[in-house]
Amino acid sequence: MRVLALDTTGPRGSLAVASEEGPLAEARVSTGEGHSRWVLGAVEALLAGLRLRVEDLDAIAVTTGPGSFTGL
Repeated sequence: MRVLALDTTGPRGSLAVASEEGPLAEARVSTGEGHSRWVLGAVEALLAGLRLRVEDLDAIAVTTGPGSFTGL
């Protein structure tokens, strides 16, 4: 199982892909821009680095509040 995890609840954001074996890749983003400006590009780059497509994921996990809902 491969899971993409996104955390955009604070001023910094992070994303990771993990499997049963553990983390495959992770990235942390610190920018003055809102999460909605960088999150999709960061997901694409992380997946490309692993040679995965969105279709290869089994689940997507997100954190909730108190951050911006557009980041999620």
